[in-house]
Amino acid sequence: MRARAANSLYPVPPTASLRRSNPAFCCAQPIMFRTAAPWHLVISKTVQWMKVMANGRQSKAKRANMAERAQQMMEVHFPNVSPVFLWHRKKNDGFTTILRTMPIIMQAIDDNSKGTPAGHTLLSLWARSPDHSVVVIENPSTFAAEAGFIGERAVDTWRKRMKKLREMWMITTKEGPSGEFHYVLLWNPNVGLEYMRMAKKVQDGVYGRFIDQLMEIGAYSDLEEFREFLKEHQEAEAQKAAATTV
Repeated sequence: MRARAANSLYPVPPTASLRRSNPAFCCAQPIMFRTAAPWHLVISKTVQWMKVMANGRQSKAKRANMAERAQQMMEVHFPNVSPVFLWHRKKNDGFTTILRTMPIIMQAIDDNSKGTPAGHTLLSLWARSPDHSVVVIENPSTFAAEAGFIGERAVDTWRKRMKKLREMWMITTKEGPSGEFHYVLLWNPNVGLEYMRMAKKVQDGVYGRFIDQLMEIGAYSDLEEFREFLKEHQEAEAQKAAATTV
């Protein structure tokens, strides 16, 4: 989630269900609402946006340094290796952008889907994401195979995993020509894991490693923006409830 402009449409978060041990909102589509931010919130958002931009520049410089160090280590430890045997996203075709935190997120997902681990299913969706949050699934059997499911019940097994991902707030879906999961919107998995933590579905050890990595890569602002969004929504709901009781 990034800084949001006033009078824009936002998905309403499941704040009420976070207070319950077994959230029931998960299979519902996000509700949309419109809000206008007062001037002090606009200033707050501007400051927040400046912090995000600064973190982005720092992360970019860090990535450049990491690439240079990797090249130096390669020349020392793996000299004379032909580029034919290497894959580079800026030179080779068929790439996607994916989160550094994905392995930890996949572990948290699998921990919460015992018997029906859904982490690899999420990874296959992100592998199909063309640097955009919407994935169109025209052939479910293809996605089922890429997620590792074969045989007569492959698609049914894949659908069960997709429902698990929706329950964990990793995706939201809309029905289309190919069925229930024709249109898939990929939520920010960092935010999804934070929601799971709020719902007491992430172990301390996994969450600790998740937070450490977010700070290392400069992505902790994802959680800060999510928490701020929840706070604003809760305040708006409280004001609405107070207005209706007057």
